[in-house]
Amino acid sequence: MKNYKLYNRYFVCTLMVFILSLCFSFQLYAQNGKDTKKTPATDEIQTPPSWEKSQIQIAIVSELAFHPTYDEVAIKMVGYHDEELLRNIALKIGEQFRATPANYVLAKENADFEDDNSYQLRFNLPIVPRGQEYLPIEPFIVASAPYAKQVRIAYYIIGNFNYRGYRANYSDRQVDFTVDVPKTVGGVRSIYGIEANIKNKDLKELNLPKYPPNKNSTRLILALCIGAIIIALGVILAVFSSSKQEKGKKKNNDTDEKN
Repeated sequence: MKNYKLYNRYFVCTLMVFILSLCFSFQLYAQNGKDTKKTPATDEIQTPPSWEKSQIQIAIVSELAFHPTYDEVAIKMVGYHDEELLRNIALKIGEQFRATPANYVLAKENADFEDDNSYQLRFNLPIVPRGQEYLPIEPFIVASAPYAKQVRIAYYIIGNFNYRGYRANYSDRQVDFTVDVPKTVGGVRSIYGIEANIKNKDLKELNLPKYPPNKNSTRLILALCIGAIIIALGVILAVFSSSKQEKGKKKNNDTDEKN
């Protein structure tokens, strides 16, 4: 009888140890799973991509009525996480706008970007010019040029905004970029997407006009230039003809005097 009781106690103790071990193992597994999700530990994230394969994404949220003096900016390097690099890009952007980024926040998730397990840096900076009808493009391209060949810019404008900026393709020897047709959501939120392909890593400036040239004004300028060229050619021909006639008269006078 005593042996039976001892056996029961031994069985109960063994069972309790087994259950406790299971609970501990499950908790450790769950904790490891959480840590894995929080830390970007893949080789792809830790290895910096080459300039040709790099892409910087920039999102600007502008609440025109609620924040009249600044906008919310978020930047990230696709597939790569380096806070110091992101801060350097932010400072470059600030230099282009002659302002200092403020309220840095390093975050991982944002609905404005595709989730690729890379972090983003958020900060405040005055970007959208109030009272005007264009959105800056060149400053972001110039600031991103040393770090990435491709740049994607997304403007989220909340409030009334009459946009007269670029709406089509642009191309020169320094950069190509396209501007998506603005999409309005809910009547008050407009989305403007710009995708740029930088050709020159050492790009310093583009001298890009704030507003695209008007087709009618371009035709008028071209017509005026052609007209000016025609008038100039006419004047040159007239001067040349007059000079030739004078030389002919002088030659005839000299001949008469000799005779």
